[in-house]
Amino acid sequence: MPRYSTPAKKSVTVLVDSREKLPLRFPSTMILRPNNLLQSRNAYVVIFNVTTSVSCLSSVGCDYTIAGHEATTRIERKGSPEELYANLAGFDSARQSRSFDKLVTDCAHPILLLDFPMSQMWRSSATTGVDIDAALVMDRLLTTRRVYNLELYWTGIQSRRPTARHRIGEFALRLMLHYLADVT
Repeated sequence: MPRYSTPAKKSVTVLVDSREKLPLRFPSTMILRPNNLLQSRNAYVVIFNVTTSVSCLSSVGCDYTIAGHEATTRIERKGSPEELYANLAGFDSARQSRSFDKLVTDCAHPILLLDFPMSQMWRSSATTGVDIDAALVMDRLLTTRRVYNLELYWTGIQSRRPTARHRIGEFALRLMLHYLADVT
């Protein structure tokens, strides 16, 4: 069983784009163990006090980032297959392309976070009201990931319920914090 060193305490502010309809929910405290516990007897622990601030993030083309670390990591989130289709293969693809340009400019770790089950890509149009060509969207998604050098994460759960938005928010925060150089 690893022994923990005295925890370091830090504070971060998560910036949330004001245009998010159902924003992710973030924990007020996050315990992070960035070192490999199998290689260290004294694991390094960081306790973060987390605050959230809503602001317009259109200038950096993302939905979530850490204040003061916008050049380190940014997250663009897609909450449904319909949104992904509109952004990659539909009416909104030109605007989304400009947004991806902003997302990756001067950012070391741009992330595309999909928070819906992959199986929803193949739902019938009668259920959603949108006729989605799943193969086309998947091809555009993978091409977009390659062209923009995006890190792609698919959570596999729908984030409409508060509990799910909190779990995905914790994952997104943990992901962003692991990229901060001063954490490790």
